[in-house]
Amino acid sequence: EAIDALDRALSIDPNLPLARMGRGLVHQRANRIPEAIDAYDETLRRHPSLHEARSARLLCLNYLDTRTPTELFAEHRDFGEQFPKQTACPAPVPRVWELPATRLKLAFLSPDLRSHSVAYFLEPLLRHLDRTQFEVILYHDHAITDAVSARLSESAAIWRNFASQPDSVVETQIRKDAPDILVDLAGHTGFNRLPLFA
Repeated sequence: EAIDALDRALSIDPNLPLARMGRGLVHQRANRIPEAIDAYDETLRRHPSLHEARSARLLCLNYLDTRTPTELFAEHRDFGEQFPKQTACPAPVPRVWELPATRLKLAFLSPDLRSHSVAYFLEPLLRHLDRTQFEVILYHDHAITDAVSARLSESAAIWRNFASQPDSVVETQIRKDAPDILVDLAGHTGFNRLPLFA
């Protein structure tokens, strides 16, 4: 039914990027991975700068047994080349070993700081971190918050929710918070901020 609805939308506007990408997502959710990759490829032929389609495609490639590790590496390297190179950081960033003997500010950015497998893996790590060595900052990036979110927020010195905020706003706030280490917990899954990290 979803494919039919997306095809109807594309018959009205053949250049509708989210309808093309949506076809890939529907196939991906139905575990029709080759069809999903074909849909993402078609989306990228028409809309080469659509980061979400490129990222979803890379995630799907991991579900195929027809790609070698070398091919997967090349695909991921090509993804990284899509982002403009930053010539310099706005401010010098000291290396961790050059920092004064103080707690490291350790930040995690994820759309999954809620009832989700990522949160279940992260929670024990946070529980066992030596708080004399680390100050924890958690950046949630999803509209849904729940009891797991509440529990995680209690383990953080700083908790922020960046849902629906543009990368420029998120970057400004992260730079103000000045974590020593920023960890991405989304990779190529949905709602990732890989362009921000780049």
